[in-house]
Amino acid sequence: MLYARYGLNDRAEREFNKILRKQEYVPALVNMGNIYYLKDEMKRALAYYERAYKKEPHNSKVLLCVARVNHELENYGSTRDAFIRLKHVDPD
Repeated sequence: MLYARYGLNDRAEREFNKILRKQEYVPALVNMGNIYYLKDEMKRALAYYERAYKKEPHNSKVLLCVARVNHELENYGSTRDAFIRLKHVDPD
């Protein structure tokens, strides 16, 4: 995570992939989604966020990521659905 925090996304991506080869670890999935979001590769970002959602469907951070990337992809129905789920999980 430190690699990503300091803009070393290629190194961060390699480390997250090492983790993901062993297990579907939600923080690594979200961070991989974030890397692709920053690269403006929204479909790839969504794929990682959806994998995280399958593991933890009640995770508010994951739901927010799903909503955000769907909005960028102009999938407004999916954006709305994610925000509705988010509101139930974390009303604040």
